[in-house]
Amino acid sequence: CPAPIKLIDFSGEIINNKTVLSWTTATETNNDYFIIQKSTNGIHFNTIGKVVGKGNSQVLNSYTITDDNLVVGLVYYKLIQVDFDGKSTDSKIIAISNQNSGSVSLFPNPFNDNTNLIVKSAWKFKIKVRLYDLSGKVLYYSEDHFSNETISLGEKLSDGMYLVEVSSEYESRIIRMEKINK
Repeated sequence: CPAPIKLIDFSGEIINNKTVLSWTTATETNNDYFIIQKSTNGIHFNTIGKVVGKGNSQVLNSYTITDDNLVVGLVYYKLIQVDFDGKSTDSKIIAISNQNSGSVSLFPNPFNDNTNLIVKSAWKFKIKVRLYDLSGKVLYYSEDHFSNETISLGEKLSDGMYLVEVSSEYESRIIRMEKINK
């Protein structure tokens, strides 16, 4: 009994604050439809869409579906193929990281000697913070922060531009910060 589909690829990317998932099949045998599922933890998946298959095909077929509900952080997607007789086959699971959602911010920016920086994050896990000068030298490093915590830089920095990397176990973001004393 031949495989119901020969899947060439299954991938996704974030475009205009939406996740666009695409996949290509080389062949399809008795392929009724595809179910697309989503998870934020990689274990519990919910169905977000269904796409009709080509039935029987010996040519390349490309499919796309858009997930309008963009989630901050790491999101998992699973593609399930369903035959005309109801039998289903899971594909591999892919993970897509949404790093460009404004999920992390530092304020105030610009800052001065008398200001503590506050990290605002939608992330629910511990955050590491590194402050670099523009040559790449680490001037400050701290772990185990959570959102809305205050960061005191402890030492006086000279006026100028700095890069602050805020990272978690899953992703990181670099924010340009300016120090001005006036």
